[in-house]
Amino acid sequence: MTAQEIRQAMENKLEYLMEVKPQLATDDQLYKAAALVLRDIMVEKRRAHRQKTTEEKKKRVHYLSMEFLMGKSLKNSLYNLGLVQPFTEALSAFGATPERLYACEPDPGLGNGGLGRLAACYLDGMATDGYYGTGYSILYEYGIFKQKLVNGAQTELPDYWLPGGEVWLRANEEHAVQVKFGGRLEEHWDQGHLMQQYIDYETVLAVPYNMYVSGYDTDAVSVLRLWKAQSPGIDMECFNNGDYLGAFRKTARAETISKILYPNDNHQEGKQLRLRQQYFLVCASLAEITRTHMERYGTMDNFSELNAIQLNDTHPTLAIPELMRILMDDCGYSWEKSWEITEQTFAYTNHTVMAEALEKWDIPLFRELLPEFRMPPDLLARTEQRSLIFFAPAGIPFALCLLLTLVSATVLPQLTVTLLIPTFFFGALLAGAAAGYRREGLWLWEGRITLRRQRGLYLHCICVFHPDVCLTAAQSPWAASVGRANLTLTFPGWVKLKVRSVPLRDAEKFFRFMETN
Repeated sequence: MTAQEIRQAMENKLEYLMEVKPQLATDDQLYKAAALVLRDIMVEKRRAHRQKTTEEKKKRVHYLSMEFLMGKSLKNSLYNLGLVQPFTEALSAFGATPERLYACEPDPGLGNGGLGRLAACYLDGMATDGYYGTGYSILYEYGIFKQKLVNGAQTELPDYWLPGGEVWLRANEEHAVQVKFGGRLEEHWDQGHLMQQYIDYETVLAVPYNMYVSGYDTDAVSVLRLWKAQSPGIDMECFNNGDYLGAFRKTARAETISKILYPNDNHQEGKQLRLRQQYFLVCASLAEITRTHMERYGTMDNFSELNAIQLNDTHPTLAIPELMRILMDDCGYSWEKSWEITEQTFAYTNHTVMAEALEKWDIPLFRELLPEFRMPPDLLARTEQRSLIFFAPAGIPFALCLLLTLVSATVLPQLTVTLLIPTFFFGALLAGAAAGYRREGLWLWEGRITLRRQRGLYLHCICVFHPDVCLTAAQSPWAASVGRANLTLTFPGWVKLKVRSVPLRDAEKFFRFMETN
């Protein structure tokens, strides 16, 4: 663009968008007009780059990070687009200089350290090298915080960066994504398939805002897609009943997700908010990536060939199970095919191995917030509740026989030896129950329901392939020591086929055969 074209474009922004006469515009208004002109230039370049990438079927790069330390956009964009000189001439007509406009722009409160700066450099570098790159993060309203000394002590204050920074953001509300938290899953079998219905969940809308990042001396432009959390509405029943604060409680809870970067997690509410933030980012981003891919190619078979997803540290690693969930539950792929696509799609950057910096979540918290992720059961809690089931059948007879044996030793010594036989028998059963106390449980393993159940001395491993077909492998302690098991295949009508003392290597082959047939 020439200086005259830039001047005319800025005048149009001032007059028609801000309703300000150009000759009366302040530095802050000129800064916003200049930002809007540059944003329009980058939008057009991005559109042309997207069309070229689609026609040539080139791979797209998606970069997920909880933070992006972008820095100020005006100076960077002018330099990368080669428009420093034309803009300087255009601004002189308004009696302004670039340096005065640079001072009007706040730093985007989207990151605070090396992690975020690396992510920002990747966006800049991908555009400079001609790659079609997109970053994904959260539109933090207050950033992390500002520091101020009050009476000699450090005080943390909100970072109000959006009043001057939102001019670089372009809303795309028609592509908002529903993110679901809480609720529960209802499951049922339909013609041999396990069907699920997710009900009673809380919905949060993820509204996308685009920030454009131009590469240096290139036609490529990267996009940082920022997700803003919004509530789908208010509780009208509470509002009509006079509970005005309660009517907006869900709205406040939803919008808290995108308020502040890195909330304190030294309490349960903070841990929950962090997990909600991370899944919010992951769910919205994966929904957007898969939606655009399906619109262009109509199949997920070639997803890993045309998309690369880079995870910046541990925060967005929930993207891996989320893509597995999409492929299996929404697209109907098998576990094996879903894992093959997922494995070939993701890459990961690790920034530290310090324990306090790695993400670790309690399973109960996961179950509460994200029931669609099937977590293994809490075996310790369950075994405590069913201890009587384990020990009563063998424990009660054992206790009676032991009591009779002790009494007979003084009253009828001739019966002591006879009573020792059932005492040892029930003692062995009790020992078997104790051995299985911590081994029982129910899992979903590679799409199949697998149950481990202790019955007396035998540990039964049951794999359900169909509502009416299952395979059971039973092992006693002696069979386990020699590497053998009894196999029982159950068919409809409770018709059973049993094979005893099968070597484990042959049993494993049989299980694999059943998995694939």
